[in-house]
Amino acid sequence: MFLLFLMAVSTLIGFVLLGMDQLGMVIGFGMILGCLIRGIYLLKEILARLEE
Repeated sequence: MFLLFLMAVSTLIGFVLLGMDQLGMVIGFGMILGCLIRGIYLLKEILARLEE
C-alpha cells in the first residue's frame, strides 16, 4: 500500500516538474542522478560488508 502511495506522489511531482519547463528538467535530472549515485554508494557498502 505504501508503494502505491509513493508511486502516486512521484507521478504528481513529475507533472509539477513537467510544467516548470527548463528548471523542472534540471531539478528532475538532479533527483534521478542523486538516486543513482546513492544506489551505487549503497552497493559499495554492501559489497564491503560481504567481503569481511
